[in-house]
Amino acid sequence: MRSAVEAWSLKVHIFLGLYFLFFLWLFCLSGVVLNHPKWRIAGFWSERKQISSELPISRPAETDDFLAARSLMRHFDMLTLQ
Repeated sequence: MRSAVEAWSLKVHIFLGLYFLFFLWLFCLSGVVLNHPKWRIAGFWSERKQISSELPISRPAETDDFLAARSLMRHFDMLTLQ
């Protein structure tokens, strides 16, 4: 008979192995896609749509870093907390 610690250790080992197996497969798949750009599966990169925009910005009048950051957030409508 196994002791309770051995049984618990075995279950933890199995579940952690399965958890990290997911990341192993993820890194393998991304490595294959990045190293073989001519394959059909990597074709999405050349067909992507890229959008960029530039907004004018003026230097905030506040000298305090926190107030300057709040001013910039207000300028870009990012301030949700009043």
